[in-house]
Amino acid sequence: MSPEEFDGFRTQAYEFLVQINELCKQEFKLGSWQRWAYEREAGTLTFSNDGIPRVVATIQAVGSTSNQSGTWMWGWANRSLPAKVTDQLYLVKQWRA
Repeated sequence: MSPEEFDGFRTQAYEFLVQINELCKQEFKLGSWQRWAYEREAGTLTFSNDGIPRVVATIQAVGSTSNQSGTWMWGWANRSLPAKVTDQLYLVKQWRA
């Protein structure tokens, strides 16, 4: 992929992400819940009010950063992450290759 092609891809991806975020705000009221909880082992993100779960989403940990070393690590390479939160990353890994 050329730098120009990547710039176009990045722009399209950003615009798509903005649209998806707006849809999630409308459909799931994201941003309006009192609390959220990330359950790493379960692979979920739960949004709740007054202790009552209102939205539960399954997650994939695409990657992680280290403030100490200033580095990024793909989720599939991070052995401290449970397989449940990285098992779909093969799709990204195939595309990246």
